[in-house]
Amino acid sequence: MKEAFRTWLWNDPARREKYVERYNNLFNCIVGRKFDGSHQTFPGMSPSISLKPHQLDAVMRAKFGGNTLLAHCVGAGKSFEMVAATMEKKRLGLINKACVVVPKHLVGQMANEWLRLYPQAKILTASEKDFDKNHRQKFIGRCCTGDYDAVIMSYEQFEKIPMSMEYRRDFIQREIDTMQSGIDELSGDYRSRSNNRSSIKDLEREKKRLETRLQKLIDGGGKTKDTSLTFEQLGFDSLVVDEAHNYKNGLVVSKMSRVSGVQTTPAQKSEDILMKTQFLNENYGEKNIIFATGTPVSNSMTELYIMQRYLRPSLLQNAGLQTFDDWASNFGEVVSKAELKPAGNGYRTKKRFAKFNNVPELMQMYKEFADIRTQDMLNLPVPEMEGGKPQTIVAKPNEVQTAYMQVLAERSEAIHSGAVDPSADNMLKITNEARLLGLDARCIVQNSENYPDSKVNLCVDKVMEIYQQTAEQKGVQAIFCDIAVNSDDGRFSVYDYIKEELVRRGISENEICTAGDAETQKQRNEMYAQLRSGTKRIVLASTSKMGTGANIQTKLAALHNLDIPWKPSDVEHTERNRGRPIIRQIMQIKETLP
Repeated sequence: MKEAFRTWLWNDPARREKYVERYNNLFNCIVGRKFDGSHQTFPGMSPSISLKPHQLDAVMRAKFGGNTLLAHCVGAGKSFEMVAATMEKKRLGLINKACVVVPKHLVGQMANEWLRLYPQAKILTASEKDFDKNHRQKFIGRCCTGDYDAVIMSYEQFEKIPMSMEYRRDFIQREIDTMQSGIDELSGDYRSRSNNRSSIKDLEREKKRLETRLQKLIDGGGKTKDTSLTFEQLGFDSLVVDEAHNYKNGLVVSKMSRVSGVQTTPAQKSEDILMKTQFLNENYGEKNIIFATGTPVSNSMTELYIMQRYLRPSLLQNAGLQTFDDWASNFGEVVSKAELKPAGNGYRTKKRFAKFNNVPELMQMYKEFADIRTQDMLNLPVPEMEGGKPQTIVAKPNEVQTAYMQVLAERSEAIHSGAVDPSADNMLKITNEARLLGLDARCIVQNSENYPDSKVNLCVDKVMEIYQQTAEQKGVQAIFCDIAVNSDDGRFSVYDYIKEELVRRGISENEICTAGDAETQKQRNEMYAQLRSGTKRIVLASTSKMGTGANIQTKLAALHNLDIPWKPSDVEHTERNRGRPIIRQIMQIKETLP
């Protein structure tokens, strides 16, 4: 059918000319602006620090190019770009007060970086106790009345500052209206109504969720337990967000709800930031928001649309792409492919939104707000890996793992046949058990033997080998594992076992730490300092706690990934962290092992 439509469109010269002109007027009419920041001066900046050319250009774009996404690779210096751009905009009178939002474990580090670049800056940093019941009103009062250049807080604290009831009510009602329009469109054509039945049900379910939220908001009078002041009343006219891919799961209204690669269920934090970005865009124009991330696309094409909706919605409106389906029909395509079944025992056909169309026009629109800098473009000096690439150590399954995998395969088949109640067993449960089983059989079968060639034991062997090789330089190693962390319920803990085994083999317990040992920001900063100095030489952590932004690279000799995170971006962040030390000119160990 698509091929027949193309033939019909191009056969008639007049028709072809008409739609080519229409397409060019809508999508092929943007000429990208080049930003040269080499001439800038920075009053108040520390004279001991000089920004690199790509950083100067990024600051120039953020100052005069409207809302900006700093899509720079890990290690490119996004922190200084955000700080310099914010301070310059404040100095020029373009903004009054910025709200800076970063991951919880990076609040203190961002404040330190800010004062390192601008020693005289007036910033307010939210501590962990500032948003508890006894201190919240005092902090909000300081935030509202103080003449600060920036207020730095964590994602969680940012979400505790609500929008006003009126704004939330109008926002939810607009989304409900959009949902209803999608339902009406799918239901209107009787010829395709039966094919769209599942999509209509999904949209009805999401609409019902929003209607319930709206009713609760109206019944409760907009009351919140966190603060009497709303985001609008705090005086913020600028928003700066680090690691912005944290908000990638925004609300998408689409008839492609059953297509892989299209995330239609929004995260609450993404709804919250969408409201706040819309408020800033409506009241101050699309010029006071800066997002920064090393992975602008983590695992879905919809993230390109979500970021554009946050930062430059006018581009979508001018091109007639108000809805996601409009955007997807122009720049993407659903493809059907044979994929391996989750149980690993065969193939199945899967529809996936995974093909781009009209890429030049899409990227030209995207680059209107995205400043893209990859490692190849910047030619960043990254330490060479031993062997030139990550080492993959293969652990062969033992008899217990092989037998249990067969059980998981049988359960998977039963689920797909519809013979099992999802509340009793489901694919998410099977996937989690398979990850635990692959890590170590003891994670699933508690009385299983300690298999010498298990993945965990092979990791311990490698850690000991590198520990001895880098003894003179006090080389530091980071072990990442997101599952089987705690043993509170009596189950096997990978962290506890690795620590006990390393101590048994001769490493001092004082040289080993876990990310969970540091409960406060002060303790985290102390732990990072000990890792940078080599006082602590082994750290066990999850991707969420130390995968991004943790400045521990001074003596970093090796990164070990025991399990595979859900998103490719998580692997990139943990692995690319090895590139930061040389950029900051503090690298002491030149060779980096995976």
